[in-house]
Amino acid sequence: MASSGTISEPLAVITPDKHGGLVIITNAFGLILVLIFLIIRVLSRAIISPPFDRDDLALIIATGFCLLYSALIFAAVAKGFGKTTSLLQEPDLVAVQKIIYVADFFFLITMWCSKCSVALTFIRLTPQKRHKTVAKGILIATTVWLVLSIFLIALRCDLSQPWIFIGTQCRDLLTRWKIINAMDIALEVALFVMAILLVSNLQMELKRKIFVVTAFGLRLAIIAAIVLRLHYLSFESIYQNPTLAAVFFSIWTIVEVDFSIISTNIACLKPFMAAFNTSYGGVEEINALSRLDRTGHSVLSSVGSMKFGKSGRVKSSKGRKGSESANRTPRMRAPQERLSEALGNEAEVTHEDAESVGSHGSRQMIIQKEITWNVEYHTPNPAKRGTGPNSQYDV
Repeated sequence: MASSGTISEPLAVITPDKHGGLVIITNAFGLILVLIFLIIRVLSRAIISPPFDRDDLALIIATGFCLLYSALIFAAVAKGFGKTTSLLQEPDLVAVQKIIYVADFFFLITMWCSKCSVALTFIRLTPQKRHKTVAKGILIATTVWLVLSIFLIALRCDLSQPWIFIGTQCRDLLTRWKIINAMDIALEVALFVMAILLVSNLQMELKRKIFVVTAFGLRLAIIAAIVLRLHYLSFESIYQNPTLAAVFFSIWTIVEVDFSIISTNIACLKPFMAAFNTSYGGVEEINALSRLDRTGHSVLSSVGSMKFGKSGRVKSSKGRKGSESANRTPRMRAPQERLSEALGNEAEVTHEDAESVGSHGSRQMIIQKEITWNVEYHTPNPAKRGTGPNSQYDV
């Protein structure tokens, strides 16, 4: 005769009256992804493309606030968020409202830090003052948005107890969130337009332009999460049974805040994967600085290292008849060194063809590539053009 054992109740039971399990699953899964992408970002900066910059610091701070927000959501579910209001005791009901009230501030700060990280990335990548000015303008607008949003969320309903929204005549929550989210959407669109502006005047391959714009354009998916948040907040049941009806509003809030962190890290995926991929199914031990520019992320860093003429367009020199040929590979130099040697509107193009590690003396099947360089020498003509920084060169 088999002995009957005691079966413990699951951590979160999903029933028509209990939806807290949905919040826990969404929050936990998003938190895992955020931490994975944070590790990738740190490794990418520490090993593959150092050094750390202000955009990395802003993203790390955003991730910290995201972790605090997730912890508060777990605490709210533990107190009864996700259950029908009638199943909660009065102390738990007040505790849930207080936790959600505080979590809203961490949500706003996380979104602000994430946007600042993207804007700071633009400032780091572009050498043009016009682009830097636009990016700084977005930074200021984002900060104004944060301050206004905090006031809209903090000063609501009964000012003596602003966290209480259950059982009170607090019908303007939807209007407040509409104002906040409208500005949020405008800022996300501004960041996307900034990405287009960043590469619009560059003479680079179209696929590289598409890569840069796509890397930043993925943040536009946040707009879908914003719209869905407002959709679930507009239900009348949100005021009648808020602890249960607000579950899907909370889920899409979690999706928005987590994806804002993930999408900011997506640009690091290409250099990270390229550093550990040999295309032969193995892992290659390389010095990543020999392949990637020291200013940033693969294709994105090349945007920051290009130089602009007066018209704002990048100029490149093409080989002409009489040019000398060389079978050597120039060394990769830091952007500061290239900038200090450049005069006027002359652009400098450098290239490095990294060799496979351990290929010398190997008898295995190896693909060998030889590159011929055409080097063109520019000589200044002081008599005609002058010798100032904006002098033109005769060939």
